[in-house]
Amino acid sequence: MAATAAKHNDGRRIISLAADYDKEHGIPAFQPKPKIREESVDEPDSAPVPKPKPLKDFRSLPPSQMETRDLISLYWQDMAAAQALKKPERGSLTIQVGYNVSKGQLCVKVLEGHNLPALDRSGLHILYSFLHVLCKGKSDPYVTLQPFPFDVFEDSAAGIQKTKTKHRELRPVFVEMFHIRCKPKAITHDKGCAILFTCYDWDSITGDDLIGEAVYLLSGTKEVHSESEVARFDIVTLPLSLPTRPSSSSCAYAELERRTSDEHALKFVERRKKAFKMAKNEMS
Repeated sequence: MAATAAKHNDGRRIISLAADYDKEHGIPAFQPKPKIREESVDEPDSAPVPKPKPLKDFRSLPPSQMETRDLISLYWQDMAAAQALKKPERGSLTIQVGYNVSKGQLCVKVLEGHNLPALDRSGLHILYSFLHVLCKGKSDPYVTLQPFPFDVFEDSAAGIQKTKTKHRELRPVFVEMFHIRCKPKAITHDKGCAILFTCYDWDSITGDDLIGEAVYLLSGTKEVHSESEVARFDIVTLPLSLPTRPSSSSCAYAELERRTSDEHALKFVERRKKAFKMAKNEMS
């Protein structure tokens, strides 16, 4: 016991002598760092990063739970899928499309129509009959372009753009470029973006006849930095057909019809009903 006590006394003496030496030579006394509990340390850089939630596929929702924008997108996607299986019974339309990054514009080049039906026919009065005998077997086609959806294309509210009318032609050559302002890169990532092309036969007496329509989905559109680059893109051929009203009560169009208090749904349904009526008149 005496030896142990002496050993402790020697240890305290050494520590005391070391402290006196440090004090004499201006060395600050050693201060041990306080122990910090690991759970109290705030280290934002080492905190686990939460995994991003997967994007919800609106197609998995029932139509009643979809937003109006998604319903319209779904309508065009379904139309494009059905269009791919159709034969060009009403002729076809060739186009080229690109997205100008520097100007934030969609560049759409309407090239020409092929094998369009001859819609000019005799009318109810002498003048109408005489005029159509002169141009029998021909049409006076022009094409309109309308982009969707409403929250992507800034020009969609300004009206529908259209080509010049080509008189007495069944294979009209348009070669006209159109510029449509839209949100940057929106069309390259949004599967619901589309352009509806509608071909009409101009008639100053009885009103224009519907030749056919086609939808073009814009997802994956190539980016360009000048208008001249669009001419190097592949030519896309769209089969024209007469629109028909979807019959399923659970489809996107039926849900849009039910949304009578939604301005965008009302406008969309109104335009489609007009197209259905023109198609019905053409088939009768």
